[in-house]
Amino acid sequence: MARAYSILILILITSFSFSQEKPLIIGMKQSAPFTMQDANQNWSGISAELWAWIAEDLNLNYEIKMKDLKGLLSGVQTNDLDVSVGALTITEEREELFDFTNSFYNTGLSIAVRKEGKGFLGILKSLWDPEFIKAICKVKKFFTFFGNS
Repeated sequence: MARAYSILILILITSFSFSQEKPLIIGMKQSAPFTMQDANQNWSGISAELWAWIAEDLNLNYEIKMKDLKGLLSGVQTNDLDVSVGALTITEEREELFDFTNSFYNTGLSIAVRKEGKGFLGILKSLWDPEFIKAICKVKKFFTFFGNS
């Protein structure tokens, strides 16, 4: 977390003039638990509070504008926003366009796809794997022994 904080500060130092004549325009989108807006229009969440802490530490004036994901990205690209704060996935394409802080949260999500050529016959063959059969037998013995109690 401290590393993300220091990198964001570096970006701010190199990007903004501290003689602020007008407030920075910050884009946020609702994305719990990172950025959430309550009924009174107050922002909270991991990223929102991190931004507020940084802005307070650097004595930055800012105004938050609610955007959707497309608005966050295009806003920074067209200079309508000075900073976008929230759950933004870092991709190769986006890294070519934007400077990101280091990622401080990884979802761990993955996508599984079928290997080419495996198909239905490949799945049947893997079911006849000796290790798989041993595991099934152990599970069956377990349920036979403990299942009747």
